[in-house]
Amino acid sequence: MKTRLLTVSWILLVGFLVSCNSSAVRWPDSSDFTLPLPSIGEGSVCGKIDTGEIVISACDLPRGSQYGNDPYPNSRLLFLRPDGILEEFYRPPEELVEAQHIVTDGNWILWTVADRMYALDRKSGKRQEIPAKLGLMTNLSLSDGKAVWREDEGSQGGHLKMWNLDKGEILELENIPEPTSDLHTMAVYRKGKLFTCTPSALLLLDLETGQKLWTFDWREETWPGTTGFGPWRLYLADRHLAWIELGKLASLNKGGTDMCSRLVVVDMETGEKIILGQGGKEQPEGGNAIIAALTDQFVAWHGWPEGVFSLLPTEAKIYVYYFNDKKQVSFAGTPGGGESPIAIDEETIAWLTLPPEFFESPKPGDSVSLRIVRPMKAEIP
Repeated sequence: MKTRLLTVSWILLVGFLVSCNSSAVRWPDSSDFTLPLPSIGEGSVCGKIDTGEIVISACDLPRGSQYGNDPYPNSRLLFLRPDGILEEFYRPPEELVEAQHIVTDGNWILWTVADRMYALDRKSGKRQEIPAKLGLMTNLSLSDGKAVWREDEGSQGGHLKMWNLDKGEILELENIPEPTSDLHTMAVYRKGKLFTCTPSALLLLDLETGQKLWTFDWREETWPGTTGFGPWRLYLADRHLAWIELGKLASLNKGGTDMCSRLVVVDMETGEKIILGQGGKEQPEGGNAIIAALTDQFVAWHGWPEGVFSLLPTEAKIYVYYFNDKKQVSFAGTPGGGESPIAIDEETIAWLTLPPEFFESPKPGDSVSLRIVRPMKAEIP
């Protein structure tokens, strides 16, 4: 039954692609732009493709219930244009919850559902189904037509896999250190380089030669007032790399959790290391980083002021730190979805925002808005 439903989904998808107009679109050239999306109850921005369309993961929330109860009804993936037109291109079978690990590069979109990975070329309509099994916290990367991930293989971690989208085949990889536990299965790929984590170190590797370009023993890091911390998410740009560290406080904080996090960024040309957010050396304000967006101009992150799993989501903000100016700003509003913000190009970040009353008493008509910010064009205080 599952196979039949998946087949039907792809038939509908191909029909949609044949009829769609995927010519390039342009977004308003402003420093801060908001677009209401009344047909979406909640969701996340997943990236932008070369047609100019933004890819969104969306769902409807049950009306009259509290936020967090059965949060994924009517899950679907959409293309969004600047005029607000939404076009659905994938809907998971009913017995599956939602699409995950959604990434974009060029005209390709990749996502996973259960133990399958799907790839779609928006421009040509070419699509692929890739056997893959990713854990919830496993990174999926897409760069230069190549998808990279670590297979979810239980407590022993997973082997690194690379799929060539143009050829539709697995590429053999050599000289890559393998993880020894499922806590260290993170790997981010970009333009021939792999940023990965082992139980003792963070490594930047040249995938073709296996040469170590950068290494850091994260066990030697100090974080006063916390215990049991380590890398949680990894990010890679051309010049900078970054990771979110997850730590444990000695006691519960206001958010009702003993968890905390901070963001660490390294300039690979100068060796400078910047610590942001909770306990940050340069910029202590910025909350606990949950997810970040990294470019070589700035780093942006979704921060909760009272714990990683805050009970006060309306206090969350989007923070941006500028590397050249060494200054930090924040953008008010309630970020929606767990995967925000997203860097949709080197100068632009985007996320979905929710109305504040949404968290108190959801009602018919509650919906999200798309927020697009070009931090380098905004005035830096």
